[in-house]
Amino acid sequence: MASKRKPFEQYRTLLPDGRSVVGVVVYEPRAAAIWLLAESRGEALAKMRNCGAPRPHIESLNRPGHKVAQRVADDPAGGIFTEDLFPGNNPRYRSLGELREYLGELES
Repeated sequence: MASKRKPFEQYRTLLPDGRSVVGVVVYEPRAAAIWLLAESRGEALAKMRNCGAPRPHIESLNRPGHKVAQRVADDPAGGIFTEDLFPGNNPRYRSLGELREYLGELES
Protein backbone atom coordinates (compact mmCIF):
# COMPACT_ATOMS: atom_id res chain seq x y z
CA MET A 1 0.00 0.00 0.00
CA ALA A 2 1.30 3.45 -0.88
CA SER A 3 2.10 5.90 1.90
CA LYS A 4 -0.15 8.94 2.23
CA ARG A 5 2.70 11.00 3.71
CA LYS A 6 3.61 14.02 1.60
CA PRO A 7 7.22 14.49 0.51
CA PHE A 8 9.30 16.62 2.87
CA GLU A 9 9.76 19.18 0.09
CA GLN A 10 6.08 20.15 0.42
CA TYR A 11 6.58 21.12 4.06
CA ARG A 12 9.88 22.99 3.94
CA THR A 13 11.23 26.27 2.70
CA LEU A 14 14.72 26.08 1.26
CA LEU A 15 17.20 28.78 2.29
CA PRO A 16 19.72 30.15 -0.25
CA ASP A 17 22.52 28.26 1.54
CA GLY A 18 20.68 24.93 1.09
CA ARG A 19 19.37 24.51 4.64
CA SER A 20 15.70 23.65 5.14
CA VAL A 21 13.19 25.38 7.42
CA VAL A 22 10.05 23.49 8.44
CA GLY A 23 6.97 24.42 10.46
CA VAL A 24 5.82 22.29 13.39
CA VAL A 25 2.79 22.61 15.63
CA VAL A 26 2.52 21.31 19.18
CA TYR A 27 -0.67 21.18 21.23
CA GLU A 28 0.70 19.88 24.50
CA PRO A 29 1.83 20.53 27.09
CA ARG A 30 1.14 24.03 25.65
CA ALA A 31 0.21 25.13 22.15
CA ALA A 32 2.91 26.63 19.93
CA ALA A 33 3.70 27.16 16.27
CA ILE A 34 7.40 26.49 15.64
CA TRP A 35 9.73 26.98 12.68
CA LEU A 36 13.15 25.36 12.78
CA LEU A 37 16.12 24.19 10.76
CA ALA A 38 15.83 20.49 9.92
CA GLU A 39 17.09 18.28 7.11
CA SER A 40 14.24 15.77 7.39
CA ARG A 41 10.81 15.21 8.86
CA GLY A 42 12.29 12.85 11.45
CA GLU A 43 14.94 15.36 12.52
CA ALA A 44 12.31 18.09 13.00
CA LEU A 45 10.10 15.84 15.12
CA ALA A 46 13.06 14.58 17.18
CA LYS A 47 14.15 18.16 17.93
CA MET A 48 10.65 18.97 19.17
CA ARG A 49 10.50 15.88 21.38
CA ASN A 50 13.88 16.87 22.85
CA CYS A 51 12.36 20.26 23.73
CA GLY A 52 9.55 18.61 25.69
CA ALA A 53 6.77 18.27 23.09
CA PRO A 54 5.50 14.66 23.27
CA ARG A 55 3.48 14.67 20.02
CA PRO A 56 4.64 17.33 17.55
CA HIS A 57 3.00 17.61 14.12
CA ILE A 58 4.48 18.92 10.89
CA GLU A 59 1.81 21.01 9.20
CA SER A 60 1.85 21.91 5.52
CA LEU A 61 -0.34 24.93 6.36
CA ASN A 62 2.47 26.08 8.65
CA ARG A 63 5.07 26.07 5.87
CA PRO A 64 7.33 29.06 6.51
CA GLY A 65 7.42 32.03 4.18
CA HIS A 66 10.76 33.53 3.21
CA LYS A 67 10.69 36.22 5.93
CA VAL A 68 10.06 33.63 8.64
CA ALA A 69 12.68 31.32 7.15
CA GLN A 70 15.24 34.13 7.27
CA ARG A 71 14.40 34.81 10.95
CA VAL A 72 15.01 31.12 11.65
CA ALA A 73 18.34 31.25 9.82
CA ASP A 74 19.37 34.29 11.88
CA ASP A 75 18.35 32.79 15.24
CA PRO A 76 21.30 31.38 17.22
CA ALA A 77 19.17 28.43 18.41
CA GLY A 78 18.12 27.56 14.84
CA GLY A 79 14.42 28.26 15.21
CA ILE A 80 11.63 30.50 16.40
CA PHE A 81 8.18 29.97 17.82
CA THR A 82 5.03 31.80 18.77
CA GLU A 83 2.43 30.92 21.37
CA ASP A 84 -0.35 31.59 18.85
CA LEU A 85 -1.04 28.67 16.51
CA PHE A 86 -2.41 31.07 13.90
CA PRO A 87 -0.24 34.18 14.20
CA GLY A 88 -1.70 37.29 12.63
CA ASN A 89 0.16 40.22 11.14
CA ASN A 90 2.21 41.00 14.25
CA PRO A 91 3.31 37.72 15.84
CA ARG A 92 5.57 37.78 18.88
CA TYR A 93 8.36 35.41 17.89
CA ARG A 94 10.56 33.86 20.55
CA SER A 95 13.83 31.99 20.09
CA LEU A 96 13.73 28.20 19.91
CA GLY A 97 16.12 28.30 22.88
CA GLU A 98 13.15 29.40 25.04
CA LEU A 99 10.80 26.62 23.93
CA ARG A 100 11.66 24.06 26.62
CA GLU A 101 11.03 26.66 29.34
CA TYR A 102 7.76 27.75 27.68
CA LEU A 103 6.48 24.17 27.40
CA GLY A 104 7.45 23.44 31.00
CA GLU A 105 5.83 26.54 32.53
CA LEU A 106 2.65 24.64 33.40
CA GLU A 107 4.59 22.11 35.47
CA SER A 108 5.87 24.72 37.95
